[in-house]
Amino acid sequence: MEEVSHINSPPKKRLKTILFTIFVSIFALGGLILLESLQEGLLPWVTIGCPGCDAENPVYNVGKFRWFGAEHGALVGIMFSGSLIALLWKPWNKPLLLQFYILGHIIFLGLSFLIGTENPDAAPFIELIFLIPLIILALTYPGKGLWNNMFKSANYSRPLLLLTLIAFIFMAPSMWDQLQSQLNVVSEFAKYNRWAESIQLFSILIFSNLLAATRKPGWKELTILIGISYLFLGIAAITVPGQEGSWGIYGGIISILGGISYIGIASNRFKTKK
Repeated sequence: MEEVSHINSPPKKRLKTILFTIFVSIFALGGLILLESLQEGLLPWVTIGCPGCDAENPVYNVGKFRWFGAEHGALVGIMFSGSLIALLWKPWNKPLLLQFYILGHIIFLGLSFLIGTENPDAAPFIELIFLIPLIILALTYPGKGLWNNMFKSANYSRPLLLLTLIAFIFMAPSMWDQLQSQLNVVSEFAKYNRWAESIQLFSILIFSNLLAATRKPGWKELTILIGISYLFLGIAAITVPGQEGSWGIYGGIISILGGISYIGIASNRFKTKK
């Protein structure tokens, strides 16, 4: 199968490329540091400060949130910030990564509005804050036809579609249970939208799987990020198998195998191109 071709020449407007690179760097660091995806992502192994802590709750036990920290790290740190980091090099040849970043955040915000427990009065303000970076990146993207590529025919990868189906089959039961836990505000995890974030992670992973399967420019990098996320979550699940929400030892092993499969598919395509 041939990869869908959409390789652009370097943009002539160098200023636009510089602006895009600056904003990408700022937003990637913001996701890692300000949104605490780095600190929370390390929670299964080490506690740095008190990531995700509630200042109004003096008995907040960060140790109970180690698995949820790993999920936050995978979603915000690896998938979102990782896609921006990958865009630092020749972004005009990887429109799929920016499409994922923008549409993935829209999915994230939509699910937050539908199933989150945030103050409804503050929700529009919070969503506006997240929408501003998306607009800035879309306007400063140095490539041509960012969204035109979305509507071109795709040459789907059957192995990636198969992995997407397998992932959905494994994730669907957990997504349903976590949706009920979030909507019924079961335990303090619902109060802090941790069940909601689990559903957001699952939904965005499935969405990213489908995007990568199109094999449009940027799919290799996105596939590797997906693989790293599954590897990371698998190791975290094995590290904290008894925590609520964790995929456990067997789920962790399956996740690691899935991550290796994704990275293997992307790496094989790199070799084939050569």
